[in-house]
Amino acid sequence: YCGSNMVALVGELHRGVVKRVKEKESDIELSASLIDAYGKRGAIAMSTYGVGVKNATRVLRKIHRDEEIFFLELLEAQKQFIRTKKYWKL
Repeated sequence: YCGSNMVALVGELHRGVVKRVKEKESDIELSASLIDAYGKRGAIAMSTYGVGVKNATRVLRKIHRDEEIFFLELLEAQKQFIRTKKYWKL
């Protein structure tokens, strides 16, 4: 609607989540810039369960000559999220 050609990945938008999305507009802009810079790999990193904008940036910064190594690092980030999410206050 805004005429921009940027694409960003955001979570599901349903009641109650819309307010959180508005508060994190910088995360949406960062998501769009990751997809713009890294293309398919940026979209894959952002769509991985438990991998947010900051973790996706950390994984994507590294040079991955092989896709298998890229996916292994995403899997490790996902495992870390699953292991530590029980200690977070949600």
